Amino acid sequence: MSISYYIIGSGGFAKEVFFYTQKTLGSEYKFGGFIDNNIALKSGLLIEESLFLETIQPNDEVVLFNGIGNPELINKIHLKFKEYNFPNLIYPGILADYSNLKIGFGNIITPNCILTVDIVIGDFNIINLNTTIGHDTQIGNYNVINPGSNISGNVTIGDSNLLGTNCAILQGVSIGSYNKIGASSMVNKSILDHQTMVGIPAKPLLK
Repeated sequence: MSISYYIIGSGGFAKEVFFYTQKTLGSEYKFGGFIDNNIALKSGLLIEESLFLETIQPNDEVVLFNGIGNPELINKIHLKFKEYNFPNLIYPGILADYSNLKIGFGNIITPNCILTVDIVIGDFNIINLNTTIGHDTQIGNYNVINPGSNISGNVTIGDSNLLGTNCAILQGVSIGSYNKIGASSMVNKSILDHQTMVGIPAKPLLK
């Protein structure tokens, strides 16, 4: 059986996801195109979102991958395409204790990531290049963890957070939902929701 797969979005991260699929998926998968409404990006195998929804019905021969790196938009994508199948896309060769890893669907884990032991990951998370996740960490849904992030053990992360490149989350810290952690910032205390944290140690960004 041939399986057609599509990538939602057509920007830089979507192109990276396409590259990962070429290295990860087997010969039974055939690329169908990028799904996007951005006229400025229209080129190659690009399909209007409304046209896709009208013509491609959810079934076992169609799978989708998220190619958008914005937590708020990822949530909307899930709701809009909730009838479709979003498998996990996990790049071969990452270091992970799969026997003790609990993971949902629609996640993308890119090269050189390390996931140690007893980790729980929800749905539609992006765990980007060279990220490390320590023992007994729990991650919710729709989070974007940018390259080089270091998440220590016993950390809890809620939903729809954006973790900047090379940020560090220290042992036992809890991060709520809808937060933004600045690049190279170090979070050493738990935070609730809707915070923008920057610096070493990270503090709320004053508006």
